[in-house]
Amino acid sequence: MQAQNYPAILIAIQIAFLGWRINREIPLGDQGRRTWFPVSDFLNVLSMLFVVWFCIIQPLNKPMSAEPVAKLVLSIGFALVVMHPINMIGHYRFLSPHGRHIYTVAGRDYPYITDHEWVTLVLTTLLALYVATQSELLIRLTHGT
Repeated sequence: MQAQNYPAILIAIQIAFLGWRINREIPLGDQGRRTWFPVSDFLNVLSMLFVVWFCIIQPLNKPMSAEPVAKLVLSIGFALVVMHPINMIGHYRFLSPHGRHIYTVAGRDYPYITDHEWVTLVLTTLLALYVATQSELLIRLTHGT
């Protein structure tokens, strides 16, 4: 597979995630229930904008200068995509025997970020930071070359 395909693949996955979220939230809003975008979805939308800018628009205008940044943006974007399902597992507390019912049993509404989701978001941050530290762009910047 050629490297030029990676941005298209990543954007397609990000659009699919966004579509799934929108399809989930529209019926809730129509029922008068609270709707929101979990943090993981915000990260993917932000990543999608970065991918479009740094991997498509910038290389079209300045082909050689954008390559290291594009690789970094793509790498982090794929890391976020990999962690998205794990973050959703945390958001909905799927690994807990009580799920999100612990909130309704306690007479509370669902929180924007669940306790399990905090853990997965920290793992997502660590993975994104690790991927970023492996970037040739950051390695060149830190070594002054």
